[in-house]
Amino acid sequence: MRRTKRGYLVWLTTLLLGLATAGCGASGSGANDDQASAQPQKGGVVSFAVPFETPSMDPALCGNLVGFVYCSPVFSTLMRYDSNSHSYVPELAESLKSDDGQNWTLRLRDGVKFSDGTPLNADAVLFNWDRIKNPATASPAAAVSQSLSWTKVDDLTIQIQSKTPNFQLPSALVTQMGCIGSPTAIQAAGQDVGNKPVGAGAFLLKTWTRGSQMEFSANPNYWQQGRPYVDGLVIGVVASDDQRFNVFQTGALDVNYSVQWNEIPRAKDLPGVSIQPVPIEGGASLAFNLKDPVVRDQGLRQAIMHAIDASQVTAAAYPGSPVPDALLKPGNPARDDSAGVFPVHDLKAAQNLFDDYLRRTGKSSETISITSFADVPVQKAASEVMQQQISQIKGLTVKLRPVDTATLTKAQREHTFQIIQGNATVDTLDRMYDLFHTGGALNFYGYSDPIVDKAMEDSRATNDADKALKAYTTAAGEISKNGPLRFYRWVASNVLYHDKVHGIVAVPTTALMGIYWENVWLSK
Repeated sequence: MRRTKRGYLVWLTTLLLGLATAGCGASGSGANDDQASAQPQKGGVVSFAVPFETPSMDPALCGNLVGFVYCSPVFSTLMRYDSNSHSYVPELAESLKSDDGQNWTLRLRDGVKFSDGTPLNADAVLFNWDRIKNPATASPAAAVSQSLSWTKVDDLTIQIQSKTPNFQLPSALVTQMGCIGSPTAIQAAGQDVGNKPVGAGAFLLKTWTRGSQMEFSANPNYWQQGRPYVDGLVIGVVASDDQRFNVFQTGALDVNYSVQWNEIPRAKDLPGVSIQPVPIEGGASLAFNLKDPVVRDQGLRQAIMHAIDASQVTAAAYPGSPVPDALLKPGNPARDDSAGVFPVHDLKAAQNLFDDYLRRTGKSSETISITSFADVPVQKAASEVMQQQISQIKGLTVKLRPVDTATLTKAQREHTFQIIQGNATVDTLDRMYDLFHTGGALNFYGYSDPIVDKAMEDSRATNDADKALKAYTTAAGEISKNGPLRFYRWVASNVLYHDKVHGIVAVPTTALMGIYWENVWLSK
């Protein structure tokens, strides 16, 4: 595949321009055309549904894959992604500046308060970051924080030092270290901090019905005067994609997060419905625990990879979806097939590799287990197809271990699996570093590759577009041909909304996507 730098995708523009605009003082609303041309109306409650639920509203835990969707309405973030300029810009921060990528100055907005009336100042930020760094908190951002140190300069200014140059730091202040909670509220909540969030965002958590929905009410003391426009927000959890779409098309749901490719043609046929694509690289994956004494064997992993027919998996579980053949989608300027693609379906090669594994280990057979989704129907269907495919290797027994999403996430975090289903986004270099660098914050695979490590370190050390693109290409190719995971479905990410909803700004984040709800309003 020929590479081109023309028409950079949003992920790359975000990455490369983030530092250049991080010092500007304007908040990044990125409002769409209808909000700019019409007078926003106040009132009403907007409803939204997604296929997942966050396990906690503790700001230190908001950096997980799904946390941003739920946490950002309550906490907002220090930085945010602006869809107009395609860059990272300050939000609760006033500016973030660095000349060398190693020494950063973070300046906070003056006068911002948490919803409990206490100030969001340097002490509050450092309190939250110290919690993230504390191993007892078990924050997914802990590994990111370990490479950083910080010092209070004055009430609104923090000096941040990175052990090595890291020009991707603005991304970390959106999700992993971006949500700041009230220290007073956190201390008062104690062990119940995950259920009692208090932030400086546009909304307050009103009720949380586990497994069903969260209800939010407008923050009357929000720092952006006049916003939010709506009185409330409801985020519902509907795991079934078909059910979620069906509820949306009846009009009972205002906004729907669509993750199925075949829903878009159906949505286009619905009157008064708008579709906003959210450009995200990533997908549903089958991943290996390289700390496991069995599946850490490269030959065995390659045998399993060759046994998977992704076209059959997508046809069975995700009809109409394109078939993943590499870490990055076609058209991504960082994709170079000569650098590496996923192992092709080849049952003969799979059997030969497995027979070689048995000879080398002195075994006559092998048994492996796949920790799989029990509560997500399409993922369950995909796991069953892959079990059948891998079981075609003679002498290899494949067992499924179906669990709910919360248990699966816990197994990832604690490395208590051999092979596991999951989802991974790879649309920024900072996310790639966390997932695949040795000891990365989200590297639950135990993966370590010197080629990938060097590429990821090079990406952090440069603010040059060409060098960053080269690093991304090298890492993506190496991970495709010999990495710890294989996508069996590329993510589809679209926000669908009815014509009474205005001001929708859906943006890619390292946590799939986010919506800036303070901009949203409903026409009467």
